[in-house]
Parts: sequence; structure tokens; C-alpha cells
Amino acid sequence: MRGEELVFLGWPDIAGLTRGRAISLADLEARKTKGIGWVPVAQALTPFSTLAPNPWGPMGDIWLVPDLSAAARVDHWPDQTPFHLILSDGVNPDGSPWMACLRALLRHALDALREEFDLSVLSAFEQEFYLDGLTDLPGANYSLIAHQLAADFGAQVIAALRAAGQEPETFEPEGGPAQYEVNCRPALGLRGADRALIVREIVRDVARRNGCRATFTPVIAEVGFGNGVHVHLSLQDSAGRPRTYDPDGPAGLSRVAGSFVAGILRHLPALTAFSAPSPVSHAASRPVIGPVPQPPSGSTTGKRRCACASGGSARASMPRRRSISSSAPAMAPRRRISCSPFWCRPVWPGCARISTFRHRSTAIWRI
Repeated sequence: MRGEELVFLGWPDIAGLTRGRAISLADLEARKTKGIGWVPVAQALTPFSTLAPNPWGPMGDIWLVPDLSAAARVDHWPDQTPFHLILSDGVNPDGSPWMACLRALLRHALDALREEFDLSVLSAFEQEFYLDGLTDLPGANYSLIAHQLAADFGAQVIAALRAAGQEPETFEPEGGPAQYEVNCRPALGLRGADRALIVREIVRDVARRNGCRATFTPVIAEVGFGNGVHVHLSLQDSAGRPRTYDPDGPAGLSRVAGSFVAGILRHLPALTAFSAPSPVSHAASRPVIGPVPQPPSGSTTGKRRCACASGGSARASMPRRRSISSSAPAMAPRRRISCSPFWCRPVWPGCARISTFRHRSTAIWRI
């Protein structure tokens, strides 16, 4: 029996996780304006499922109001309930934006950028992840062998992303055993951030339905490659004209793009409170040359097989050796603004990336 379809009204929290509640699809029409009740203290949950000090405690109410333009539905499994997620806004009982709703804060910042400078942000995310339980046969870095080991899984991910309207572009093997990356087309404004979240959740869901686990955690072993997210940003004006590139500017950046980058760099140490909030996050931000490891001792990789029976991968372009305490806690995926000459390749016209190392800029590159 398939059962009644549920819709998860998801709320992206400050820990990088999607929390919320599910309702029956039959009730969505009645809930699309007012939403469902939620508690402010949920914003104080850490990536480690503990509660941080907060001003709310058990008191107060907010509402999760679904944004129907940020919906993703995938129904590719005949005997299983569809994946159905709608990202939602946190609002006060009077309908005003809640002060700690991240989508409302981002919307406010984007509105200010447009009103003051006539600029919008186009963004895309390269998201790396490991597949646990896929295979015990690692392939060479970026190789056809590594791709074929996860070809069935990758095909399902691309199909699910396309069904959800996320415009997938590439699925590729990465630098660690059973490590992969998925990329979608850039999106404008809030939709770019929504897309990054939806992509992660769809990858996790496809992995789960195949009997394995996808993890975006920064580091999974004491040595080897960690997961990262390369964030690509491009500025454009209200007419859709690119405003990032200037051939006469320093490193090919226009004056306004240089100011935009300078603002990010100025606040980068503070931003790591959100983008790298754990010991494993900081361990993953210090790359050095090192060998590509095999799956760590005690890992379940290779001890159980994914239903799509593929897997294994590696990355060669920038070998790195991680060294962290084995007692470091597991971590939600980090989001970093990162680039280096090792990574420079065209993404879309006028896009610029920033190279950071231990919170300090090392170079600015036009690609």
C-alpha cells in the first residue's frame, strides 16, 4: 500500500539543515496562505542536535508559510511515496517576517542590493558528497571507471533533479573513494539558495531509496579528501546585463564587483560562524598535498551494497591530506566561498570566484 502523499513544509535553519513538518497533500490548499505552526526555539538547534542558549525557550509561536514557487516533487518510485518538499518562510502570527527566518533575511539583503545599486545576484553551487554503502571498488580520480561505478545512481539523481525543476548540468566523480559532485544551472536571487538546498535533499533521498547514504559532511576520515561547496556568484543589473567583469579592472573585476568581493572578505571571519561552525569544518579548510586514501577503517563503505550497485571515485586536480581528531563530531555540510587557480575554469560569462585560505584571501581570479 502506497499510502497518502505527504508534503514536507521545510524550513532552512541556521545549522544548514532542513527542518519542518509534513501535511497531507489534500490539505495543502487550505494551508498555503497561513501555513502551519512552528516554534522559534527550533532555530537554536545545533548541527549536533543540541540546543544552544537562546532568547525563546519554550515560549512563542511562528508559522511556516509554504512558498509554492520553491516546491520540488519527484515521483519516480512506483511503490514508494513521492519526494515532495516545499520551502517555507517563518512568519509572526500577524503575518510579518520573523526576525530569525533565513529566507526573509536573504530576501531583505537582495532587495537592498537591488534598490541601492540596481544589482541582482546569480549563483550556482558545486556540491561534493560521499556515498556510504555504494561499493568497495574505488575508481581513479575523475575517471570513466569511477563514473561507471555510480552511473545508475547518477542517472537517478539527474532524473530526479530534472523532475523537480532544478536544471541539472553535470554529475561527476570527485577526489575520494565514492565521492561525487553534482551541479545545476545558476539561478537568480533567492532561487539560487533554494536550489542549493533542494539539490542536497534530493541527493540524500535518492541515496536512501537505493540503500546507501549520501553525506555532505566536511570530513569523513582523518586523512583524505573532504567535501566542499564552491559558491559561484555573478552580478547583473535590472536589464540582465553582467556587471562582474571589466577587462581593465584589477583581476578583471569591475569596480562594483570589486567592492562586492571586498565586503565578503571583510566579513569572512564572522561568516565562518555559520559556514564552518565545527572542528571538522576548520580541519577541512587547510588543504595540503597528500595521498588519496582508501575508505577509512571501520567505514561501512563496501560492507553493504547500494541498490543501484555502482560506486567509487577519486579526485586528482588538487590532492589534499586532512588530519583531524578522530573524536571530532559529525558535521552538517559546510558552505564556503572558495576558489584557487587549481579550480579555475569557465562557469558562466562574468562569473568570479574568490580564493580563500584560513579566512584570508590569497587571490582574485576572473574565469
